[in-house]
Amino acid sequence: MTEPNRDENPLQGWHVSKTINLGHLTTTVAMLMSVLWFFSVQDARIGQVELNIQHLQVSRDADQARTDKKFDEIRGYMLRIESKLDRVIESDR
Repeated sequence: MTEPNRDENPLQGWHVSKTINLGHLTTTVAMLMSVLWFFSVQDARIGQVELNIQHLQVSRDADQARTDKKFDEIRGYMLRIESKLDRVIESDR
């Protein structure tokens, strides 16, 4: 039987290469571009949502002002009706 050579490196098939594979480089660049595109689209969507929120707030403020005005009108009508009822009740006595 022959003894194995102790000077032989058992990991002789393994090595680290300093070269960069073109496929790996292309994939990495494509992934980075995809991430940048995703975040730019997200930024645009967030900007659109902020604009929609501002429009809704303006609309809500206008609706609130209209509601307050109508409430004041109804309150005025109720006060006039109440005063007329008071006069009717007083005249019947």
